Amino acid sequence: MTLVRQKGSIVGVSSVFDYVYRPLELEYMSLYEWVHRCSQIKLPKVEQMKGSKKDNPEPDISFDSVSDGPLDSHAPDARCSRSIHEFLPDHSLHTTHSMQLHKADPKKIPNFIGATLPRKDQDDRNYYCLTMLALFKPWRK
Repeated sequence: MTLVRQKGSIVGVSSVFDYVYRPLELEYMSLYEWVHRCSQIKLPKVEQMKGSKKDNPEPDISFDSVSDGPLDSHAPDARCSRSIHEFLPDHSLHTTHSMQLHKADPKKIPNFIGATLPRKDQDDRNYYCLTMLALFKPWRK
């Protein structure tokens, strides 16, 4: 958890919040794929001043200029037509930050730091199953 000052108040943010309040366009993504392909970006000041994007669904500026990579053209069923997606309104930084979807790169994989992942042939089978579900089945709660 990180504490961030935003508009005169202090809010707590966490990468777990980023996944839980990920955009509806990314609802299909498992935690593993999300870690592999998404990153949080700060919106340009012009977008922040507009307030909620609900008032203006199409931005006046091109996000291609702030994007690190090309637009993703391999999204399943064309569910993601652009690479920048806004967080759900319950996210504490939804007015100042968004998610950027990157093209899948087979050379880049998430690195698990800390305790080792459970194995299905050792230890607690239920813990293994819950861990695999949390990593590879999309969830919000």
